[in-house]
Amino acid sequence: MPDVIPPALCISEILDEVFHLLPKRADAAAAATDFEHGIPDANFARLTAYTSRVRSVRYNDQERWTGGFRQRISTDVSAKILYYIASHHGLCLLPGVRNIEWAVAKDEAVLQILPFLCPTLVSLDLKLGCEVTGRATLAMLRTLSSVLPKELKHLRFFPSMENEAIDTELTSTLNQFDSLSILQAPYSALSADTLVRLGPNLLSLEVQYLLEVTEELEDLSVLLMETCPVIETLVLYVAWASQEWDERAPEQVPFRLLHPLLKCSGLVELQVDFVIPISLEESDVRALHRAWPKLQVLHLSAKSFASESLGMPLSILSIFATYWPPDLRRLALFCACDDVPPVPTQHKRPIRALDTLGFGSAQIDRRSVSSMSAYLRSLFQIRKLVANPLPWWGCESSPFEPFGEIRLDDPWRDVMDAVEEAKKADRKPSSKH
Repeated sequence: MPDVIPPALCISEILDEVFHLLPKRADAAAAATDFEHGIPDANFARLTAYTSRVRSVRYNDQERWTGGFRQRISTDVSAKILYYIASHHGLCLLPGVRNIEWAVAKDEAVLQILPFLCPTLVSLDLKLGCEVTGRATLAMLRTLSSVLPKELKHLRFFPSMENEAIDTELTSTLNQFDSLSILQAPYSALSADTLVRLGPNLLSLEVQYLLEVTEELEDLSVLLMETCPVIETLVLYVAWASQEWDERAPEQVPFRLLHPLLKCSGLVELQVDFVIPISLEESDVRALHRAWPKLQVLHLSAKSFASESLGMPLSILSIFATYWPPDLRRLALFCACDDVPPVPTQHKRPIRALDTLGFGSAQIDRRSVSSMSAYLRSLFQIRKLVANPLPWWGCESSPFEPFGEIRLDDPWRDVMDAVEEAKKADRKPSSKH
C-alpha cells in the first residue's frame, strides 16, 4: 500500500509561531511596517531552528458550504514576510518539509506556496478552485517544473479548468519525475507515453476522464492494465463529455468494459464515480472474486442520478455475500432498493462483516424499509450504512461518508436505525441457560 502521509500542521499554526519569532515594536509605526523593504533585526537563527523541524503542512483558503470553514494564510503575518524571508535570506521557509497540502480559490493565493516549495518534498497535493485562472495555473506548473525534485513520490494536481496549454505543461511536468507511486491528475494530461514511463511504479492512480462513448471506458481499462502492472488503488471520475445527453448517453454501462482490469491482481481499491449506472452480473462478481483477492474497497456508480429502475438488483448483494473477496470491507453500489428479495432462509446469522455499505443516491420507499432491514441483516454485519438521497454530490465526495444531512422523514433513516440496533444486539453477550 502507498506510504501513509503523517498528520499535517495547519499553515496558521506554523505562521503564528513564525510571527512570534520575528521582532516586535511597541511604537505605532510597527503596524505599518513595509515588509517589502526588510524586517529589522530578525532572529533568523531562531526562526531556522523552528522551521527546520516542520515536515508536513496544509493550507486551505476555500469556503466549504458543508461547514463554512475558512483558513487564511495568517491574520497577523503578511505574505510579504514570506517573500522577504525567501528572497533576501536564501531561506526556504520550511527547509525540511516533506508533505504539502495546498487548496486555494483565487490567483493571489496560488503563488503564496512559493516560499514553501523545497527539494526535500516527497508529497505535493494541489487543488485549485474555480476562480483560479489559466494564467495562474500555467505559472504554477512552470514553477513546479523548476523546483520539485525528480524523486517526488506523490503528486495530486487537479486544475480548475482544462485546456490544451495546461495539459501540455502538466504533461511536461509529469515527465520529469522518475519515482511517482501516487498520482492524481486529469486524464487529458496523461499521454500514453507518460503512462508507459510512470506506470511500472504507480501504486495509486486517480484520474478525471471525459467519456465520448462508453466503449472508451474499455480502451482506458486496457491501457491501465498494460501500463500499471502493480496498481493497488484506482479511482476514476468519469464524466459524459457530450452535450447531447439524452440522445447519446446510455442507460447503463456494463461492468465487462472494466474486465481488462481483472488482470491487475494486486488491486486493493477500485472506485468508478460515474453518473451513469454500472450494471453488474453474477458472472462479474465471480470474476472479481477470483481476480482481486486483496480487494478492500469497491465503489461502482453509487452517486448516479439515474432512474431507480436502472440500478443493480438488490439480489446482487446475496451474490457478493457468497462470492466474497476475503478482505472486502467497504462496498458502495447504485441499487434499485424497492424490489427487495426475500430473506435467504439458509443463513441463521449474517455471513459477512462490512465496515461500510453505501447506497449512494438511491431512493427507498417507506413500505420497503422493514424488508430491506431484514434482508441486509441476513447477509451482513454492518458497522455503518450510508445513503445520501440528495440531488447533488460534490465531485470528490465519498459514497462511504454522509454528505450533508438526510431529511428527518427520509425512509433511509429507519433502515440506518435498524442496522444500528442490529449492531448493538451483536455486541451483547449471549444468554446462558
